[in-house]
Parts: sequence; structure tokens; C-alpha cells
Amino acid sequence: MTAVKICGLRTPEDAVSAALAGADMLGFIFAPAKRRVTPEIAREAISAVKRLQLARLPKFAGVFVNEAPERIESAGSFAGLDLVQLSGNESPEFAARMSLPVIKALHLGDAGQLEAVKRAAGDFLKRVPGISLLVDTLVPGHYGGTGQVGDWHMAADLAGMFPVILAGGLNPVNVAEAIRKVRPLAVDVSSGVETDGRKDAGKIAAFVRAAKAEGSGDEAADQ
Repeated sequence: MTAVKICGLRTPEDAVSAALAGADMLGFIFAPAKRRVTPEIAREAISAVKRLQLARLPKFAGVFVNEAPERIESAGSFAGLDLVQLSGNESPEFAARMSLPVIKALHLGDAGQLEAVKRAAGDFLKRVPGISLLVDTLVPGHYGGTGQVGDWHMAADLAGMFPVILAGGLNPVNVAEAIRKVRPLAVDVSSGVETDGRKDAGKIAAFVRAAKAEGSGDEAADQ
């Protein structure tokens, strides 16, 4: 079944909505961005989700961009993160220094960049055991969160070779098609489940339902 990551959560209420909807990962952005939160807010949100006493807790991910390793470790420990997402220009050597499991964001633009992205993905997998690769749309001057749909054909090429989390312009309407075409391990959404710049509990629930239904269908077809 395709896992779901709801990213850019800014309040405990948002986090609770995502957890109750069945999201597998909850993402909090610590990098400079409009959805940025402090470690204190992330900690409060994570505590709120844990108080739900769900049978299966989601994993909690912190998103960082070109941050000092000691600050990543400090924020992760204080907030109670399970995963670190590196969305900047971090190297495999940098990722290998993290004490928590790593998601590394790679940005895919035109077809001419595909081979370079494949090489980068291979380097990360060789040096960081267990790493996951988040494939997002390349938008110059941005490290993510743009809501721009990427090239699913190229993403599918990568997903056939590496453990890929698909991001970039996903929403409740198109996520099932994206899963069919790319077959990623997981999908990641932020702006696609918002209304007027705020997380929308209804859209979150619809996104999770659509992703899980498609993922379940794929599994059944493969058996």
C-alpha cells in the first residue's frame, strides 16, 4: 500500500487531522518558508497526536534546508522527530552524519537532468543505508512547496530503480493517477490539501482515501 506524508503542518489541530485521516508520516518544516514552524510548535503538535493513542502512530519528519548538523540534531531531539528530511544541497556525506533515518529531496526538471539525478540517487543510497528519496519538481529559487506538478514519466523511471516518495503538485484529484503512473513507495502533499493557505481537514482526508484506495488496488492486482 502506498504510504502518505502530509507536510507543512503548522498547528496541533492540523497534525491531529492528518493522523486521524490515516497519514503515515507528518511533516514539519523548519527551513525558511511560509509554512515554517518552531521546534516548540512541532513538539506540541507531536504530543497532541500521541495523546490520541492511535493503534499505529505516524512517523514525524522534520524538513531542513542547508542547516548545520548540530541544529538539525537539536531540533529533532527536542521536537521528538522520527525522520529528517534534507531538502537543500546536502551531500551524501552530510546525510550519513544524521542520527535519525533520512529522506533526501531530489529536484527533477527536464529530461536532460534525469541521468544526473540518477547518479545522485545512487550516491546517496550507497552511503546512507535505508535512505528514502523524495522526488520533487525543480523550480529555480525554491526548495519545495511550490505546488508544481512534475514529469511523472521521469519520476516513474526513478521509482523503478530507487525507493521514491513522490511530491510536487499532488492533490486529492490527481494522486490516484500519479500513483498508477509512478508507483512510488509514498506520496507527499502540502499545498494540495490546503484552502486559502491553510490545511483543510476535508482535503487531507480525501487525499489519504484516494491514495490508499489506489495503493490497495495496485497490491490486489499484483497478487
